[in-house]
Amino acid sequence: MPMKAAGDSLDPICGMNLQAHQVVADYTYIGVAYAFCSTECRDIFARTPERFVVMLAHEPDMYYGHRCPNQRA
Repeated sequence: MPMKAAGDSLDPICGMNLQAHQVVADYTYIGVAYAFCSTECRDIFARTPERFVVMLAHEPDMYYGHRCPNQRA
């Protein structure tokens, strides 16, 4: 598995690999900050963060599979 560069994040909703300058929104849940490519992805996460945190705990590179606005373009 390739290592992520410092500052890279995986959007847990759409799976987009984000560099720091691409982060549009974030959400902190139980002291952990999650980065998102869009407010749409952040809002999906914010509705049920516990669901996604459990998913990420089992597979850190897993994502929900939502097609966000950035992927629809």
